[in-house]
Formats: sequence, C-alpha cells, structure tokens
Amino acid sequence: MQPGESMAAAVERELFEETGVEVTCGEFVGWVERISADHHFVIMDFRASVKGHKSTPVASDDADEAAWIAKTDVRALPLVDGLAQFLIDHKVI
Repeated sequence: MQPGESMAAAVERELFEETGVEVTCGEFVGWVERISADHHFVIMDFRASVKGHKSTPVASDDADEAAWIAKTDVRALPLVDGLAQFLIDHKVI
C-alpha cells in the first residue's frame, strides 16, 4: 500500500499494475499469514469486478504468467501451499 491509500484503492492499483486489468474492489473474502524464518506476510483477499470489457491479463514483474481460468480448473494449477483450501473454505471455488 502507498501512504494514504485505502485497501480498495491498493487492490485496484495492484491488479492493474500486475495484470493490466482494471477492476473495482469488492467485498473482503479473508486473510492468511505466511511466516518463515526470513519473512512474515499477511495476505488479504478481496473479490473484484472487471471494469468494462474483459481484457486479456498480461503478467508483470511479480508473476510468470497471467490468464483467465475457469473456477473448475483452479485446483489443477500448481498453487502455493494452502491456497486451494483457502479458496474452498471461503467459497471462491
């Protein structure tokens, strides 16, 4: 987040910067912590709606690739540990 930026504005900005897709931030879904010897991340997840037409996402510097994926196909992807269960628990997939 940038100084003075709301969570919703940060979600919208980060999604645009990392994928080129413009969204409107929606409701808060949930949060999770990832802790190791050298870092502590608190990850907050929000629903988002695409503004206008559904543009093709383009991966930026924080991702190897970006694509629209059917919800039914998400679990088959090589996800980070715990992500699939988080998405199931929060009724995202």
